Amino acid sequence: MSAGNTARPLRVTLQFVPPAIVFVLLLAVWELGVRFFNIPYVTLPAPSRILHTIPTIDELWSDAYYTTVEEALPGFLLGSGIGFLVAVLATRWTFFARGILPYAAVTNSIPIIGMAPISVALFGAEWQSKAVIVAILTFFPMVLNAYRGLNSVDPLSLQLMRSYAANGWETFLQLRLPASLPFVFNALKINTTLAMIGAIVAEYFGGPFAGLGYYINNEAPELAMDKAWSAVVVACGIGIGAYLIVVILERIFTSWHVSYRGDG
Repeated sequence: MSAGNTARPLRVTLQFVPPAIVFVLLLAVWELGVRFFNIPYVTLPAPSRILHTIPTIDELWSDAYYTTVEEALPGFLLGSGIGFLVAVLATRWTFFARGILPYAAVTNSIPIIGMAPISVALFGAEWQSKAVIVAILTFFPMVLNAYRGLNSVDPLSLQLMRSYAANGWETFLQLRLPASLPFVFNALKINTTLAMIGAIVAEYFGGPFAGLGYYINNEAPELAMDKAWSAVVVACGIGIGAYLIVVILERIFTSWHVSYRGDG
């Protein structure tokens, strides 16, 4: 094995060492702080108590499935897909861009807590209203990033495509779309976290008796903070897992990008 092939996995491993150390230190400070100051678990449970509680909650996994698959995932796909389509149309027609992009920016300023009960009134208390909230949250990051990516093409490259008599569709597929992928994946990484946040917050405002947000909202007033924190930890784990999946896909589809050239 060459020195370059050996150094590559070492560099990748070392990238995870600093955040892993910080994570362990934070857990240690949390655990020791709770024990040293005798903080009651109804105020702030220790990490060890939370980890011990998670396997004992049977309904936690069905709630996690409902929040993730029934609400966050459809909203994530809907908001990201529509956002990318709007960015493509805005790139194709300047008039459309000037008309729609300011309103796309407005969606980023909509308070999720204020919109959630309105969405429930409009679309019902089932998963559809939660998916709409997630779609609204994930729409703006995709529009902004995809539009920037689609317009980040070198003008000389556009002139070269025109010299080859390439039509608009060929230029989009061979030039604009590849150039936009790093920006699109950046939006998808942002949206993985926004999707879980939107779905959980939306569950606070009514709906079926399921979901991590419902579970947290139900357990916290009862001072069962270890159970509420267990749901928070599961939600964080799902969000991190989704983020890592997008990172892997990004590495697969954008391995040609300049940011990865040093790893070859």
